[in-house]
Amino acid sequence: MKNTLKPLLMVALIVYSSTLWAQELTKEEKRAKFKAFREDAKAYNQQNVWPVVKAQRQKLDAVMSDADKQKVATLRAQMKESREKMRAFRKEMREQHKPGEGRPQLTEAQKTTLKAQRKARRKAKNAAWDIADKYETTIEKLLEEMKPKADQWKKDLKALRVKHFGERKKGEHKHMGRRGKRRHHGKMHRGMRGMRRMLRPVGFVLIDPASNGVEEGSDESSIVYPNPSADETKVNFSLTKSENVRIQLMDANGKLVKEVLNESKAAGSHAQTIDMSNLKNGTYYVIIKTSKGTETKRLIKR
Repeated sequence: MKNTLKPLLMVALIVYSSTLWAQELTKEEKRAKFKAFREDAKAYNQQNVWPVVKAQRQKLDAVMSDADKQKVATLRAQMKESREKMRAFRKEMREQHKPGEGRPQLTEAQKTTLKAQRKARRKAKNAAWDIADKYETTIEKLLEEMKPKADQWKKDLKALRVKHFGERKKGEHKHMGRRGKRRHHGKMHRGMRGMRRMLRPVGFVLIDPASNGVEEGSDESSIVYPNPSADETKVNFSLTKSENVRIQLMDANGKLVKEVLNESKAAGSHAQTIDMSNLKNGTYYVIIKTSKGTETKRLIKR
């Protein structure tokens, strides 16, 4: 998801894939074209897509229980952590790979790590499905209301693709690999998966309606330190204006452990202490809510 999830930002990529790469352009020119298209698509997404998605997702929050909302916030953090670990793992694999040597063989430790990561992601996704099933009727209604606009978004993004790369010739969008299967460039395929996730129950549940629509974590300014911690840790955060700040500590299952802070703070930098001396060792999540949105920080007690 992304997920947070990036609503339809990359949906048009699959459409123009071979048009771009079939042109006689240098690598730098291709990157420049892709970057220009990405910027225009991002602007379109922020102006047209995200406000609608956010409004629909807020309607779901209005009927969800506080306990379920906290569970969803925890699941977002867990899945974000899983994605980061997987990216790090893939980077390690790429660094081991040498041209002409084929895929690097995984060590037993790497196989164990990969299995654990996949298991954790599967467990979090199953938990998200439990919540989606609980609010199935409401979610189906909200997604159905959004469908006409989603169809228009696809048309607009296709027009945007034509603006940057020209018309696509018939049959140009697909590549046939071995056994006659369609093959697409990796980035284009991932973009389609992101779009499908957003329009499915679990993807919709995991959208953060308090975010501004950009990639999760790109606008975060809070720091939790020390982490890991034994007795206490501090949450350092900054405010551009006087406003109410709410900080909660959740356990790994999304259960509220303690309300750390819920009061108005002046503009400027602040440090809030969290006493962990009486808590069991394990994984916790710090939820920080301000007018900018909600941040979720993973915290380890040792």
